[in-house]
Amino acid sequence: MLKRTLILLIVLISGSLHAGESFIPLDPIRIPSKDLIFEGENISAERAADLQAQGVDLSKLDPVPSEVWDPSEAVDVLSENIDDLPVESGQTVAFVSSIASNSGLYRFNVEASAGSEKRIFTVHLNKTLHTYLLRKNILRKLGYKIPAMEFMKNLTIQFPDKEAKEKFLKREIPEATLGAPSRWVTKGLDAEGNPDETLEVTLQDVFMTMPSETDHYN
Repeated sequence: MLKRTLILLIVLISGSLHAGESFIPLDPIRIPSKDLIFEGENISAERAADLQAQGVDLSKLDPVPSEVWDPSEAVDVLSENIDDLPVESGQTVAFVSSIASNSGLYRFNVEASAGSEKRIFTVHLNKTLHTYLLRKNILRKLGYKIPAMEFMKNLTIQFPDKEAKEKFLKREIPEATLGAPSRWVTKGLDAEGNPDETLEVTLQDVFMTMPSETDHYN
């Protein structure tokens, strides 16, 4: 009896931990998309529903090419310069502001010298960063238009004052990523894990993007 109770508790706990996940329904409980192509023609949602009722697998139909997806523009994900940005790993950049993000992800804007001008870039911290990088390559192979996302082995952030640095280390990183700052910080903390006297923080294992109004994937 005790064993059965423990198994039931484990199942309930596991279910509650994954309550935030999203699923794709296998049964036709929603109106189909109106941008699917069938036999060379863009069909309406009603026509797609009729085809689905007749046994046509809508998951095998391509959508109409758009600003988000176009199979004719699929790129070589192994290209060495596909994710190149005008900023280098190890460079020192200036902290600008944090960006509201999903739980587990911390993003913030920085200003960096890009040639003869200053540009704004977004730095991303996430425990599953390498999954993000793998996912964007898979999406590119499928024809999705993904902006450059460059991995940075290390990056130094310059803060305007000690208050901004302390907030960054003691509040923003742990609250956004649900992880310890020391996971990413290689310089900028003292022996006890508190912000040191400098106005700089060196991060490891992050990636950067360059914001653009034409981006559809973020």
